[in-house]
Amino acid sequence: MKPIKRAVVALDMSEVDQSILKMTDLARDIFELNKLYFIHIIPDFGAPQDPDLVFHNKFTTDVPVDEAVEKKLQQSIDRHIRHRKSLETAIEVIEGKPYRKLAHWAEVKDANLLIFGKKRKSTGSGITARRAARQVGCNLFLIPENPPSTINRILVPMDFSENSVRALEQALLVRKHYPEAGIQVVHLIRTLTADHYYGLSQVASYRAEALLAARKAYDKILEQLSVSEAEVPIVFLDDHYGNVFRHLWEYTEEEQPDLVIIGAQGHSAMHHFLYGSVTEDFVDYCEGIPILVVR
Repeated sequence: MKPIKRAVVALDMSEVDQSILKMTDLARDIFELNKLYFIHIIPDFGAPQDPDLVFHNKFTTDVPVDEAVEKKLQQSIDRHIRHRKSLETAIEVIEGKPYRKLAHWAEVKDANLLIFGKKRKSTGSGITARRAARQVGCNLFLIPENPPSTINRILVPMDFSENSVRALEQALLVRKHYPEAGIQVVHLIRTLTADHYYGLSQVASYRAEALLAARKAYDKILEQLSVSEAEVPIVFLDDHYGNVFRHLWEYTEEEQPDLVIIGAQGHSAMHHFLYGSVTEDFVDYCEGIPILVVR
């Protein structure tokens, strides 16, 4: 698994920035980051949205707006990001459409991780969790408005694809920094419905075969990662709804983990076509819990 060393952090000078910066400081230790690019995007330098910057444009003409923003961001960063010699930081204030610019800068900076806030109410920037999960090429760390102060419980959805195995590997790395944190793996068993051309015995037989196949696949992953099921227990849930996202979302709401680590997509293009992306639906609807999307 490629190490996560470089991160782009999106800040918009709202109250959510405090949560983003706190979780970025936590992420810096977990991923051993050595470079942080803090990005603030203003659609139009001539018409900034932040009230302080509007005031600045009206009454302070000797300092450009981007420099004023950079100074304000630096003050916030200094309050929340602990200084270390091994960590380089840079602030970029740029003009343009937020989503396009953010995706572009994550690519330009060769970032392994994009960190941004997930607000309950959209600000109209176009930077949505679903859009990022589909189109941004690096790992994503989505921060809610009120994230937990520490990590005690980690949830890892598992479909046995390469990306979901990477998600489990990442969970194990997180636990190195939080030894008391428990990891819960969850897998959805697709089942046949008894009222659609199948008898009850066929449904039960299909489920038993699917469960056995899932068990063998997970045992192989445990062997590959050199861990025991006692360390990373798995829960098998029946997909009664025929909707993996719905089951996963309900399970997450019930369990309330401190962090969800999920692979970017499932097994194949056909799976994506038939069922849509579980990851996209999940990051779009799951609120209040930090989500790390692993690619």
